[in-house]
Amino acid sequence: MQIAQNSFDANQSVGPHVEQTSVNPLEHYIYVAQRNWKVIAAIMLGATLLGVIVTLLTTPQYRAEARIEISRLDSNVTNVEALDEGASAGDTAYLQTQYELLEARSLAERVGRAARLDKNPTFLAAYELQDRGDIPMRNIVNILLRDAEIEPVVASNLVDIQYKSPDADLSAKIANTWAAQFLEANLDRRFGANIQAREFIAERLEEVQRDLEKSERALITYANDKQLITLGGGNDAAGSTTASRTLVTDELEALSSQLAEATAARIAAEAARSNSQAGGADTRGLLASFRRELTQAEAELAKQSAVLGPEHPTIIALRSQISTLSQAIADERRRSVSEVRENISTAQINERALRSRIEGLKGQYLGEQRAGVQYAILDREVRTNRELYDALLQQYKNLGAAGVGRNNMSIVDLAEIPRSSIEPNLISNMLLFLALGVVFAGVTIVGAENIDRGFQDPDTIAQELSIPLLGAIPLLKEDKPIEELGIKHSDLYEAYTTVRSNLSLLTSAGMPSTMMLTSSRAAEGKSLTAFALSKITADQKLRTLLIDSDMRDSGMHKYITVENTKGLSGLLAGAQLDESFIHRPSEVAFDVMTAGRMPPNAAELLSGPAFKNLIEQLREKYDHIIIDGPPVLGLADAQEIGRIVEGTILVVEAGASKRRTIKQTVARLERAGTRIFGTVMTKVPETDMAYGYGYGTAYGYGYGRERNKKIVME
Repeated sequence: MQIAQNSFDANQSVGPHVEQTSVNPLEHYIYVAQRNWKVIAAIMLGATLLGVIVTLLTTPQYRAEARIEISRLDSNVTNVEALDEGASAGDTAYLQTQYELLEARSLAERVGRAARLDKNPTFLAAYELQDRGDIPMRNIVNILLRDAEIEPVVASNLVDIQYKSPDADLSAKIANTWAAQFLEANLDRRFGANIQAREFIAERLEEVQRDLEKSERALITYANDKQLITLGGGNDAAGSTTASRTLVTDELEALSSQLAEATAARIAAEAARSNSQAGGADTRGLLASFRRELTQAEAELAKQSAVLGPEHPTIIALRSQISTLSQAIADERRRSVSEVRENISTAQINERALRSRIEGLKGQYLGEQRAGVQYAILDREVRTNRELYDALLQQYKNLGAAGVGRNNMSIVDLAEIPRSSIEPNLISNMLLFLALGVVFAGVTIVGAENIDRGFQDPDTIAQELSIPLLGAIPLLKEDKPIEELGIKHSDLYEAYTTVRSNLSLLTSAGMPSTMMLTSSRAAEGKSLTAFALSKITADQKLRTLLIDSDMRDSGMHKYITVENTKGLSGLLAGAQLDESFIHRPSEVAFDVMTAGRMPPNAAELLSGPAFKNLIEQLREKYDHIIIDGPPVLGLADAQEIGRIVEGTILVVEAGASKRRTIKQTVARLERAGTRIFGTVMTKVPETDMAYGYGYGTAYGYGYGRERNKKIVME
């Protein structure tokens, strides 16, 4: 046999090849769940118990519910045309606005103040606030908004106001107060302008009333001081109010009228005197009558005298009548003249008296006129204040009549005191925590699968490292690998047989003649794997040699009982190869070369030509040389051995070394020019084996990784 190194095409195949299959992600996580079912069950059980504990420790909550109706705002309910799509959209917006107002902070503050919750011992005790001094209203508002729920009834104008608290009576009280305050707030919003105007006018009415009373007192005081006796007022030609008439004014007007009459009487009397002097005075109208009678008597006398004699009685009688009438006329004339004189005297006296009184009143009138200026000012102020007061009073009454409107909202059902608590609910809490446990378990398992830890699934190695999986070795229930390997139908024997079969497919000549088994760290099962491959190869009647090259910490003594006085370290140090360095244990059919005594520097011994020469000598005697190599990380021994043998098998313990560590191991081997035939995953749990990786999983994954090298068997 001769070893030749030529250029190698990584994609070139020298034997049969089977396409690598990938695992369905869902199937993968089902498998992960099956593998970690105990962890999942523990988490779910813990979550369920936590739900029970939380339920027992949670304070019971009582919910009360009040229902209100929000009617549509429509001033013309008989207008059918108003019921169109626009109106419906407006109703929707209006209702949504009311829902938001029901949850407003301003309404919650009204509820808190109306119910006096900051002083309510039940409320303070329910929320453990009684020992915190003065409670700010904003804290109470936050509690109310947190525990209140507004639930519109679908396809209706009804709204449920729900409140939840640790006290049943408190829940009902707050729910009812919430409904009542919302209705009151609605009235304030609808008629708030009128109410504010009424309040403003009421304040102005009080001010104007005070001004009116003050001005009236000032007017009366001034009139008393000036002794002004008013009899009424009137309006001037421009329509403005004049000052009131006083007693002096009224008396002066009356005297002026009487003086005019007295003057007229005097003038009439003087005219009568002139008439009397002219003979025409007839104060009583008797003179004219006497004169008519006298004229008639004289005419009759003349007539009768012509007929009768002077001594006739008729004539005598007529003469006597004429004499009497003449005397009466003279007497009446004298009386009229005397009466005219008396009338003139009386008229003159009366006129002088009136003039004298009027002159006296003129002084008083002028004084009142001077005082009347201020009086008029005060009187005008009184009238102005009275008119303003009357106008404000009328406006106040009008606003009062306009502000009385119907509330378009009403309480349908008041909240009743709840009889039972709604929280905590044991069943729902257990289901909730169970669901949370499922989620937490899923997150935990997925997180554990994705953190940087060892490969758990055999298929993952082939996918992430691009290295074929030669086989998966099951985890033994009992630590008796030698006994298991002694039974050819055991799982362990079948698993290593699969590895041996896959190795036989790596080259056209079958299983490589020289190969090393290594791992990233110690105790991953490489020594057992080397022992098992040697045993199975020897069982096929092939000359097989197992070399323990881990001269620093040999683990072969666990499986083979041989003396370690002479071994590999001695040969590398210069000893000649003879039969004393090769052992044939009675329990196996292959030869063994132990590691020998621990040298001071194993890497220097392996890097020299001695190890290569030794391998060439041994290849002439043995069909297959299997080397149990040292771990890769921290040592250079494995890299030195890897350059000499045909290839290396990387042993990986399931779930042990971190993936980053294994990738570093592969990188170090490749940098040293070592060809990696594949990996063998050891200590795979039974669940992983049952998942479908089995004994033939690695068949056909290719022929290993190498860097520009090709091994040709001749």
